[in-house]
Amino acid sequence: MAQASELVRNRVENGKYVCSSVEVHASEVSKLLAPMLKNLSEAEIKAVLVGLHDVLDERTKTLNNKEQTLVAERADDEPVRGERNDAASVLAAGMSYVRGQLMSLPKEGLLRLYAIPSTFPSAPKRLLSVAHHSVQLLLADNKPILNDFLYEQYVDEGKSKEDAKKLASVIPASLGRFLKKRADKLELALEAVAKEKREEESALVARDHYLEEWGNAYQGVATILEGFYRLAGLVKLAEYVRPTNARKRGESKADEPIDTPDLSVPGNTTENEDS
Repeated sequence: MAQASELVRNRVENGKYVCSSVEVHASEVSKLLAPMLKNLSEAEIKAVLVGLHDVLDERTKTLNNKEQTLVAERADDEPVRGERNDAASVLAAGMSYVRGQLMSLPKEGLLRLYAIPSTFPSAPKRLLSVAHHSVQLLLADNKPILNDFLYEQYVDEGKSKEDAKKLASVIPASLGRFLKKRADKLELALEAVAKEKREEESALVARDHYLEEWGNAYQGVATILEGFYRLAGLVKLAEYVRPTNARKRGESKADEPIDTPDLSVPGNTTENEDS
């Protein structure tokens, strides 16, 4: 089953973590900052914090949606590839049948004449190419080829020579039509795989392109929030939201609790996390 990238999952979790910090501590931080930011009221400071929250929250949700779209596209690819593999197996079996039919005939060089190889390619695209070539040659030949052994057997069973001749004859064009049906199914299956691949690539490009936009929002919001927390004297809380390079890249997660009451008490300290 297709799964989300761990690095992207961690980015999403880090974005949610910073947003949760604002949701839990915005009121207390606003009270602490109001006496310092004399031109801003407590309500205005809180509005700024909520605005920062909303920016990162929107970017994080969008990144998660783009990642889930990519995961869904990759999941869709699995059954389509299964159908392609099944169609390739059916075509290979059809090629084997045609080969057997031609080998049962007394005429020399039929396999070479209709480009039927001794072994068939395992790669579906290559198998289809070989089959297409054989189909074209077979369809161009409507002249029946008599299987002498079957002819004699039918006559011995009491059938008329005319009926026996019809039953014991192989028409290359008929084999071509038989093979073409299977080749057409594989061709459609390969087109479906190619379509899914293009859609997956499009989703991957969209997700990767958005990583920079999310990273800028995360860096900007978390940095501003860290500064506000430090200004309010909430050093430990500031460290918890600090946008390290590892967190921005999704290589680590800030998994410390953000709802502990004493985090909104000035004077708390902690060790710096490595960038």
